[in-house]
Amino acid sequence: MLNVELLLYNSTKMNGKRSRKIFSNISDYIKLNWGIPFLITFCVLLVGAGFSIVSNISALSDLLSEFAFYALVLGVILQIICSLKFPKQSQVEAV
Repeated sequence: MLNVELLLYNSTKMNGKRSRKIFSNISDYIKLNWGIPFLITFCVLLVGAGFSIVSNISALSDLLSEFAFYALVLGVILQIICSLKFPKQSQVEAV
């Protein structure tokens, strides 16, 4: 029983380090690609619009799809700005 508790303790300890590294990598990626949060927001809003269409709430669907479009436009503009501002980092990340 003690070995199982020790194993669980060590796995939680490793997962904590791993999650910090993952969040650090995500943070670094967002610093180089400013439009990513808006593109993720676009996807979430578009899925929400789809669910609201299925639920016969067309007014909410129209509103969500409109905000999704604005998020998409803003995300693409920010991605273009980032690719012009950080050309070397973008090429290294793509390879």
